[in-house]
Amino acid sequence: MQAATLRERRTTPKSDELIALLQRYKPDERTFGVVTFSLPQQTLVQDLLDEQRARLPAIEGHFTGPERVFVKNLENVQGDERDEILFSICYAKDAGGKLRMHFGPLSMSGGERFAHHCANI
Repeated sequence: MQAATLRERRTTPKSDELIALLQRYKPDERTFGVVTFSLPQQTLVQDLLDEQRARLPAIEGHFTGPERVFVKNLENVQGDERDEILFSICYAKDAGGKLRMHFGPLSMSGGERFAHHCANI
């Protein structure tokens, strides 16, 4: 996996990996969700998936069925069960090579609840 660079609180996720999973399985075989650690990252992932959906009509069934692919940020995911959950954590070195040690909602008081919740999805 290539190293990502953080820009505007977003990293370029490896959406190709999710697309490969969607191509590998029929919509009734496996279900998928993506949890991001920030709203900008959620938007980026959703935009990239929308681009792929336009290019690859064969994966559309994963986005239209009863348990469609979801992309949600950490604060909004709850009660969503899927066979596979991918985490897009959005932490990388900035343009100056520095890695910030602030992990959004996980760093705040009560952040352990978010981590616990994700582990139990």
